[in-house]
Amino acid sequence: MRHPLRLIHGIVTEALASLDADFDALYIDFGCPSIAPERQIRASLLQMLFSVRAQFTMTKAACNLAKLPKLRTA
Repeated sequence: MRHPLRLIHGIVTEALASLDADFDALYIDFGCPSIAPERQIRASLLQMLFSVRAQFTMTKAACNLAKLPKLRTA
């Protein structure tokens, strides 16, 4: 079974390839080069996808901690 991120990678690659001409039209020929929009989009997408997993893991851990018996302090 393929990992779901591989499927998303293919979809994103196709979508960004279709936007390539649009991105090229936005660039200017002089000045300091900037980060390519494709890289920024990929980075944002990865951050979003992995933060969902991190949020799920944190929530699951918090729920598991809530099930532990309370420790008594003197």
